[in-house]
Amino acid sequence: MKRTCQDFEKYGHIVALLPEYVDGAGECVVVLYDDGHREVQPRAMRSMLERCARVFAHSVPLVRDCERRLFGRSRQELPLPFTPYFVLVPFRWRAPRVRGDTTLAYVNFIHIESFVPESGGIAIRLKGGGRLSIRNTYESAARRFQDGCASRDHLIAVFCACGLPAIA
Repeated sequence: MKRTCQDFEKYGHIVALLPEYVDGAGECVVVLYDDGHREVQPRAMRSMLERCARVFAHSVPLVRDCERRLFGRSRQELPLPFTPYFVLVPFRWRAPRVRGDTTLAYVNFIHIESFVPESGGIAIRLKGGGRLSIRNTYESAARRFQDGCASRDHLIAVFCACGLPAIA
């Protein structure tokens, strides 16, 4: 498959990947874009993440392995940095329906503006005015945001050390 600049640019406009269960279709991923467009992908979150990784010639297991070494902890809830403008930060999105159910949503770091308290939890305020209610505590959400920031900064440092332009 031939890749174009438009393919890469599209990923910078992705705000979030949200796991949803749709009657009749089963496990799906709702892709939110910064222009308000919503797209339902009839696939599991794992295959959606693998698809995103392939676009940038990455592998999700290898990216996770690098993040484990960077942070010194082995949790699946670490950011997935593919490019400086596409760093996916995981947040708890929904209660699991069954054991092994995907409950993590991934929000693109560059679209996070702040966290605001809500009745019964907190929400992510997005650049552009949107909000996403999440199931994390404020401390947990802030820690994940800091992890996303550290991942992005590390990726930019690697690009600069290799002599590549760091596109922010």
